This record gives sequence, structure tokens and C-alpha cells, in this order.
Amino acid sequence: MDIEVRRLDKETVEEHLMRCEGDFNPPLSSHLDLGEYAEKLSQNAEFVILSDGGSIEGSIAFYTNREGGFAYVSHFWVCGLYRGKGYSKLLLDKLMEYLGDSCRVIRLEVSKTNPARFFYQKRGFQIVEDRGEKWLLSLTI
Repeated sequence: MDIEVRRLDKETVEEHLMRCEGDFNPPLSSHLDLGEYAEKLSQNAEFVILSDGGSIEGSIAFYTNREGGFAYVSHFWVCGLYRGKGYSKLLLDKLMEYLGDSCRVIRLEVSKTNPARFFYQKRGFQIVEDRGEKWLLSLTI
């Protein structure tokens, strides 16, 4: 398994989103146009990629606001075969390492029903805003 930070082109992002969208509840395509979202991510986001033999098995898509000192995670996914094996922690650790001192806060939204909320809480994320069906979480690093 390899972990790296890089940008992805629109086609790669779209293929990735189509592959993982069913792992989200509800599926990503129920509330996002995957093509438009892939375009936005490819133009503006960086990715922490977990790959095995060239296949993306996990990812974090994030935007940085270095002037504001924070990063915003818009997409965090690990393939079902790799969940519960510490890869989410490795991806998050790589993100924090990459951000270094330039960003001292990581923010993300999570659905209140998403089991990943327990992972985020265990890693030290705090609820900073109730957004109805979601929470805005923040981690000071």
C-alpha cells in the first residue's frame, strides 16, 4: 500500500467517485452531480491517496485556506475491504503531515447517522456547528 498527496484529473476523480458512491448512505449521486463534483475537485482540491497496485483504495479530498490557517475535507473514503485496518488513520495522519504548520485546523461535515462520526470523535474532532442532518467538525492540529 502506498500513500501520497497529489492532484487528480477530472476523469480519474469521476471514476473514483462512481466506484465509491455506493458506500455512502445516501449514495453520492442522490445529492450531487458526480461530473460537476469531479470537475470541482480536479480543479480545486488535493488528494491524499491510498493505492494498491495503482488502484485507489482510499482517499481524502481537501481544500486548503492557508491564509485562514485551515483545511476543509470534502470527501473521505476507504474501500470496504480496507476498513477497520487502520488505513483511515494513516490517511488522516498523512494529511496532517502534509499540512504541517501552514494549516492548524481541519474541518469537515459528517452526517449524524454516519458511523464514521465515531472515528472522527476518536481522532479528536469536535462538533462546532449543528447543521440539521449533519455536524461541522473541527480538529486543531
